[in-house]
Amino acid sequence: PVSIQSIDIQPFSLEIIAHGFQIEKEIENEHEDADNILFSVDELYINVSATSIAHLSLIVSSVTIKKPILHLVREGKNQFNISDLIEKFSGRTSDDKLMLSISNIVVEDGNFEFIDYFKNSHQKISEINFGIPFISNFENDLKTWIEPYFNAKINGSSFALSGKVRPFSGKQEATLDLKLKNIDLMQMKEYSPVPIGINLLSGYFDSNLQLIYTQ
Repeated sequence: PVSIQSIDIQPFSLEIIAHGFQIEKEIENEHEDADNILFSVDELYINVSATSIAHLSLIVSSVTIKKPILHLVREGKNQFNISDLIEKFSGRTSDDKLMLSISNIVVEDGNFEFIDYFKNSHQKISEINFGIPFISNFENDLKTWIEPYFNAKINGSSFALSGKVRPFSGKQEATLDLKLKNIDLMQMKEYSPVPIGINLLSGYFDSNLQLIYTQ
């Protein structure tokens, strides 16, 4: 079930504001505390450029997503609360290439919660702030660097990612700066590749790493 509390459309300025967007998922397990809200957004703002008509393409001046919340639940080894949706849409392909340009993409105060009943683990990424100046597959923009930023708290610890990428060019390039502070490894020990017979008693992880990628 999908619901939207309200939609405000300004036809002259081509602005769209949606409040209370929500996707629910029926709970089909024995866990009473599982949340049936799969994804929700407090406010979605989209400003479409009038030049979209002249170029016969999608040109968006700005997109702002406020307080998005995603709940992902792992029920079994290969079973998630979105497994049926992945199976439904993964086989669909399209030969049509949509020309698009989206500027000023901003995500404010997002939250991601992952409940893993198979590993008996609970992970939470909060205070997510994410921004991309623009994304475009127009030929004139393919060689332009895009400089996104991402910062959040992983189980209460600070995480920051910044850099620059060229995702649509023939020569794919990316430079990313990864900064982590006081990541508690004990909260993720269920996923650790530590060999059998060795137990992690305590540990914290910091990082100030630069990754450079070229293909």
